[in-house]
Amino acid sequence: GFESNLSFSEQATALVRAAGSGDLRLVRLLVEAGARVDGVCGCVDGETPLAAAVNVGAVDVVDKPEDVG
Repeated sequence: GFESNLSFSEQATALVRAAGSGDLRLVRLLVEAGARVDGVCGCVDGETPLAAAVNVGAVDVVDKPEDVG
């Protein structure tokens, strides 16, 4: 199953979970497939994918390469 230091992992969108685990390949796949980058998890704080990536220090997920639109 999904393992993360994030307390909201079971309520998160796929993109929030991917960003929160630092899985850049999955993040790119989901974004290219139309996942909402501003979508929030179903938790109390409503974390975004960006917040999830920052929380775990996933710098490569936070950094926007030139080839990603």
